[in-house]
Amino acid sequence: MSMQEATSPTRTPRGRPVLLLGTSLVIITAALFLYGSVLTSVSYEVDLDPSLLYAGESESASLVLHGVNRLGGRVPHSAPRFRIAIEEGADLVHLEVAEDSARYTLHTVGEAGTVVLYCYTEEWPFPMIATLRIIAPMAQTLLFMRKNA
Repeated sequence: MSMQEATSPTRTPRGRPVLLLGTSLVIITAALFLYGSVLTSVSYEVDLDPSLLYAGESESASLVLHGVNRLGGRVPHSAPRFRIAIEEGADLVHLEVAEDSARYTLHTVGEAGTVVLYCYTEEWPFPMIATLRIIAPMAQTLLFMRKNA
C-alpha cells in the first residue's frame, strides 16, 4: 500500500465505528428523553366519571387516579394505588374497591346530595379532591314539591 492510499480522506478505517457510536448516542438520548418526559409522573389527577348522578339505585360512578407527565399528558400504563376518605356525604354512596386499589366504583343509595372525596397516594404528598353531585330526578322533585305545598 502506498503512502498516498493510507492517508486518503475517502478511505478512513474509522468511519463505521464513528457512525455506530453516533447512532447509539442518539438512541440513548431519545430513550432518556422518553423516560424523563413521557414515562415519569410529575403530578396526579383524579378522574370521576360521571361527576353528576341521579339518586337511583342503579346509578354508579368510576373513580380513577392517573399520572401526568412533563408534557401534560397521561403517563401510559399508569394506575397507581390510592386510598380515599369520604369527607362529606358518606351515607349517600356505597363503595366498591378493585383488587389492585387502582379503581373505585361509587353506587348511589337513593338520596340526593354532594359527596366530597379526598384521594391519597404514596407518590404525591397532597390530597386530591373529587366531588360527586347526586341529584333527584325531575319527576321525583316535582312530586316532593307538590306534596309539601
